Amino acid sequence: MLAPAARLIAAAGKDAHGGLLVVRRADEAHGQPTGARLGAQEDGELVVALYRRSATGGARALRGALAVCALRREADRDLQHPTAVEVKEQITWLRSQLATAVAPPTRKRRKKQALGADQIQQMHVELARLTQAWEVADATRTELRVAEELALGALAAGEDAEDIVATARATRLVMRRAFFWLMVARLTPRDQATILISGPDSAAAVTAWTLAILDAGARLGWQIECHTRSGAVPGTRVWSQPIASARLRERITSDGGAVKSLVLRVRGEGAALLLRREVGLHRFFGIAKVSPCHAIVEAIAPRVALTDEEWLHPALTASPPTIAPRGPADREHPERADEVLVAGKARTVDVPFAEYGARLEEIALEDLLARQERAPDADAATLWGWAIALVEAAADDEDEA
Repeated sequence: MLAPAARLIAAAGKDAHGGLLVVRRADEAHGQPTGARLGAQEDGELVVALYRRSATGGARALRGALAVCALRREADRDLQHPTAVEVKEQITWLRSQLATAVAPPTRKRRKKQALGADQIQQMHVELARLTQAWEVADATRTELRVAEELALGALAAGEDAEDIVATARATRLVMRRAFFWLMVARLTPRDQATILISGPDSAAAVTAWTLAILDAGARLGWQIECHTRSGAVPGTRVWSQPIASARLRERITSDGGAVKSLVLRVRGEGAALLLRREVGLHRFFGIAKVSPCHAIVEAIAPRVALTDEEWLHPALTASPPTIAPRGPADREHPERADEVLVAGKARTVDVPFAEYGARLEEIALEDLLARQERAPDADAATLWGWAIALVEAAADDEDEA
């Protein structure tokens, strides 16, 4: 068998590259390969035939290679984003400052004020956080570069690259989640949030959104407590004693859709950053008799410990909304669709709602990028502000005036 195969390949020359070699018995039925036959030889009871590489297979391999190359270029663009570059520069600056702080004093630096122990500790913490965010994103980009090389190799060999493309697409999603954490690596506060959720026209929207956040919390290791309205008179403390997340899930799924207003207090890595991007109007289609129905998410405070005075803040004691909002929504969930419309339909994210909590970072990233594009000069208070924190800042400004 080897000798006839070698003669066929030698006779075909470069046309044999990526071709298909078929070996069969002389009396065996066979299907016709898609490529043209370059030659055949009989060797006793065996027939050896060589067929040109299929044009369809070559085109499919080319499309796969181009798709992987596009994913790699997108990853490169992510890490060239101004915020990502700032993180990289901050890492370099922190390393240089810490190296100077621990170096023996020299004549030129004797007059320079030394960094205190607290400052050094804070810089070490920041450096660790920024370095981790950068290295995770950069390592994922490296995986895409390896996939690109494999896809180009498959193209050159005339092999199918579908598995490589599928792996590269999954890696790209991981990269987007890592890119969100890189974009917010320098932001504080980070790990605590108090959020108010209201359903003006149906409890179904509140239930759907809250369950998604509970899923995200279970994945990220968040500690979540909930308060429901106790029916007290507006202007007084209207919220119940805390309910643990396990009981909350049971309560909102078995209470006949009666829970239309909740306060969530969330503690855990990145809770304030992810939940702040969820603030706004969420519009759901096809999940209740009232369609669309809405959930309004409000940012109360970037912490979970509220004083008695803060529990009486107007944002927490005002009567819940009862009129269905109109106009663009910050999140729109079409009926039976595998996508989420973000920031007033500025972007579409291919995430079915069943995976919302599992892929919260991807959605938060698209929301952040859309708002930065819409208002490039927006300050941090606009993108990351909280109701109580903003009021305190305004009061401080008035006192200074």
